[in-house]
Amino acid sequence: MQLWYEGNSASIELPYWYTATAASAHGAIATAYALARIVEAETGMPAVDYEVDQAVQDDGLSRAVARYRGVGQHVRALVEGGVPQAGHVSDTNADES
Repeated sequence: MQLWYEGNSASIELPYWYTATAASAHGAIATAYALARIVEAETGMPAVDYEVDQAVQDDGLSRAVARYRGVGQHVRALVEGGVPQAGHVSDTNADES
């Protein structure tokens, strides 16, 4: 996980290897959201998850985890030489393991 901060903007990047299980994806997103809330509190900048177009808050974790896992599965399929299933990037069930 990497935090980028440049005065009037910040971003958090997560590698996709945390998407293998629902538990690891949830842990990564929960950590990123906690970090984003710290940046928000310290800088006054609003914390927004642009991947799912929502404010960073605990009740939005399941949607963010599902999106993160879906993109991770898409990336793994590409790396493994497979063909990703169309339309399933944002439809991944966050409770799957």
